[in-house]
Amino acid sequence: MIPAKAVTPADWSFVTTSGATYNPTSIALSAVSQADGSYNLETLSPEVFAIKVTSGAFTASSKIQATLSSSSVSGTGLLGDTSTLTPTVKINGVSLSATAADVATPASGATQVPMTLTSALVVPVANVNPTGGNVSSTTAVIFLCRRNCIIQQSEKV
Repeated sequence: MIPAKAVTPADWSFVTTSGATYNPTSIALSAVSQADGSYNLETLSPEVFAIKVTSGAFTASSKIQATLSSSSVSGTGLLGDTSTLTPTVKINGVSLSATAADVATPASGATQVPMTLTSALVVPVANVNPTGGNVSSTTAVIFLCRRNCIIQQSEKV
């Protein structure tokens, strides 16, 4: 597992919902057999984390966006050309693509916003190895903070 790249600039960070540093882990997928011999690989339990500002708070116009950067699918459980197999990744129920999508609107004054990640992969019957095997999917997700995300700070004058 390659750890998440550092946030630049360091105005916000990935944390657990309790505020500790978040370290991404592998997400287990369950294989659900379909009547036609294909399989749906689905998240067993969602990956839950948060985005937290390092100082100040989110503003009323803050938006957290996410986009898919790249993905790959491989494994001994697959046969044939797997280049068209693309995982579906959702953050807070929003399906991600190569175009940035709003995945969270933090409350004004909030210092942390929760994120829930799920993933699924449809493996057509033509790609299913009849002897079984493992399937691995790796997807890079880029998070963006749009419009005055962390500028609101209280100053005593």
